[in-house]
Amino acid sequence: MTSYTDEQVRDAAHAYRHNGFAHGAQILESLLADRTRLQAEAIPLRYELSVAREKFDALLKQLMCIYGLLYPMPVELEDGRVMAFRPKTIDPHEVLQQLSDAIRSIPEAIDSARAKKGGV
Repeated sequence: MTSYTDEQVRDAAHAYRHNGFAHGAQILESLLADRTRLQAEAIPLRYELSVAREKFDALLKQLMCIYGLLYPMPVELEDGRVMAFRPKTIDPHEVLQQLSDAIRSIPEAIDSARAKKGGV
């Protein structure tokens, strides 16, 4: 790929205006060809980016489900007291089972994400 600086493009436009078609037109045609080629190369890259985003979002959702099952961090107040979340009405075994199930489902979520629109 030929890469031109802004100064070279300005010089090509100047050459086109003042010296005729020859050199300026060649540089501008080359720039247009590069632009067309790069636009064509960008199409599959946009698709790959879209697929990667979908996979990332699916896995992020799985991790957020796990995060949602965790206890919040204890908070230390200015007066030194520590406030901690200790639910009294929720069965800890039920919460631990949900957390375990969510962690065990990670490999399945990864496989599912890989299977979407052609795996990586």
